[in-house]
Amino acid sequence: MQIINKDEFDLNKNEIYNKIISGKIFIHPTDTIYGIGCNALDDVAVQKVRDAVSYTHLTLPTKA
Repeated sequence: MQIINKDEFDLNKNEIYNKIISGKIFIHPTDTIYGIGCNALDDVAVQKVRDAVSYTHLTLPTKA
């Protein structure tokens, strides 16, 4: 696991983008809790999120 702050994100956007495109999942803050994200166009990455939260029987919402 890698923890980065906003400055590190700004410096490494391309590397982070490539990781997400390649199927990595990530945790990100929201206004009240943390969310789990991935490339929604990557079926394997979506399955990783489903496995992580044990919602394999539900349709998870996506935000585009």
